[in-house]
Amino acid sequence: MYISNILHHLKNLIRPSIKERTLILVAFVVSFLIGLKRTITLMGIIPTDINAYYPVTIKDWLFRLLMVFVFTWLIIDLNLRRKEKLFPKISELRSFLILLIGNILIYSASISLFIIGIEIINSISISRDEMYSICFGWFIILVVSLLIVEVIKLQQKSKHNNIDKEILKREKIQSELNEIKNQLNPHFLFNSLNSLHSLIRSNPEKASLFVTNLSKLYRYVLQSKEKDLVSIEEELAFLKNYTDLIHIRYRDKFQINIELKAKDYRLYLPVLSIQLLVENAIKHNEISEENPLKVFVKIADGYLVVTHRLRPRKTLIQSTGNGIINLSRRCQFLMGRDIEIQKDENFTVRIPIKNS
Repeated sequence: MYISNILHHLKNLIRPSIKERTLILVAFVVSFLIGLKRTITLMGIIPTDINAYYPVTIKDWLFRLLMVFVFTWLIIDLNLRRKEKLFPKISELRSFLILLIGNILIYSASISLFIIGIEIINSISISRDEMYSICFGWFIILVVSLLIVEVIKLQQKSKHNNIDKEILKREKIQSELNEIKNQLNPHFLFNSLNSLHSLIRSNPEKASLFVTNLSKLYRYVLQSKEKDLVSIEEELAFLKNYTDLIHIRYRDKFQINIELKAKDYRLYLPVLSIQLLVENAIKHNEISEENPLKVFVKIADGYLVVTHRLRPRKTLIQSTGNGIINLSRRCQFLMGRDIEIQKDENFTVRIPIKNS
């Protein structure tokens, strides 16, 4: 469920578009840099060029700044954002032609408005040579704006590729995790049927009660298939139902001691993990009046610790051997940490846990 949520958010990001404020900032920076010399001149840091065609004034400076800003904004907006919104499904050639015409129209209109504005503000008439100079200057601004568009496109493409790779990676993990989780149901059923087989021979009446309780437990196991992590409180509630089932067969020869504080019940771990370890302990160890099986559950150093005295059965029990391997792989996927196993006179398994 958690990985599915991550995938959902990643897919929402697969088409990130440049934000309006970013576009405005880029256009402002371009206009400011182009008018930097006039800005410095206006501030009196450098002297006014006496050979200039017209003097630098506040009106002239503001008009130029505004014109370059609007021009740059329109060019970037047309080539980066309007393209996808206005004609997302047309061919590349038609798209190129439309953009070419759009850029030429913006370029021509901007030059015309600029010349008219400069002549009005400075009360002059611009010569043909000056007009050529203005056209060349605006062409440079156009080229710079288009280069900025290409840089942004490359950044977006790189971001798209990274997101695509992350989605493929997450989907692969989710697929592997689902495969592992699908092993839980047959594993639980296989071991439960083994216990039932032994109970039928020794006590048919208890075997009937065992089947009734087993159906309730298996319903939870089927429901848990949709979950990745559960709270320790949920896991222990299921474990209690499971151990009640075990007590039908072993009575006081099996004991489980939960050494947890109230705050520990809000921590999370992989679903059916404690039950699996208790099940393994019952399956592989001797259980008798002389040697009852005692399982201890506690929290230590960021792990939930399940431990019991190691007394291997004299007769081997048929087993798939997938239980611990399954738990190990689920912990690696979901928790980013593996289980820890310690085997001496006791058998101890440490399960990684987290807050949510």
